[in-house]
Amino acid sequence: MIGAFFKRHPVFEVHMVLMAILCIGLLQRSGFRFIPLFGLYLVVLTVSYALLSRVGITRRPPALLKGNLRLLGIGVALFTAVVALVHWWSIGQIPLLEALRQQDDFQVGALRRAASDLAPRWVNYA
Repeated sequence: MIGAFFKRHPVFEVHMVLMAILCIGLLQRSGFRFIPLFGLYLVVLTVSYALLSRVGITRRPPALLKGNLRLLGIGVALFTAVVALVHWWSIGQIPLLEALRQQDDFQVGALRRAASDLAPRWVNYA
């Protein structure tokens, strides 16, 4: 019965195998400290998959987006560019170019941490 379920839902099967592998690493690294959160993730994943697997997949885009897909793509690209520019301006440098100039891996790590510490919070989550 379980084998038949996984044959009908291979994506779910792959995700569960990956979660089992991650759980081994989680237990080895931090013991049982994060198991409740890991379990919560698995419950949410399973319930979401169960609910969404019953929804039929349609080939048509939603009516709201039908004529505006190109415009939506341009808007997302512009928003991404603006957020990147604000991020670089707020930290005073382009992190990739700075990292390429560094000779030491520790300096690159510090630069990576500073990139998120110095930027405005909304930029980190945008």
